[in-house]
Amino acid sequence: MGSSPAVKSGGTELLWTAAGPLIGAIVFGVAALRTGSIALPLGLHLGWNWTQWHFFTLPGDDNPTGLWTPLISAQHAGSPAPFRIGYLVAMTVALLAIAAMTRQPRGRRPVTLAAGLP
Repeated sequence: MGSSPAVKSGGTELLWTAAGPLIGAIVFGVAALRTGSIALPLGLHLGWNWTQWHFFTLPGDDNPTGLWTPLISAQHAGSPAPFRIGYLVAMTVALLAIAAMTRQPRGRRPVTLAAGLP
């Protein structure tokens, strides 16, 4: 494990390996809690996967089927930073869209998940 590239890089790869799914879980969890259903998180996840597969060919893809290949400058070609920044921007936009679409009008009582349980 000591010779692992993730450890040699100071652990940043390990951090992003955990942070990526954590950010996704927060976005999908907020969508589920705000709607009281798994339909929106499921749709977001399927939409994300479909869009990434159909529109973007990432460097190192085994099956390059996307319409566009992101142009990365030579200085950032070996760095995953542009993709991480893109992921963070996309997830932030998704979280803001979820908050805006599921906003409760003033004066209405929010729906609770335990409603109707004995």
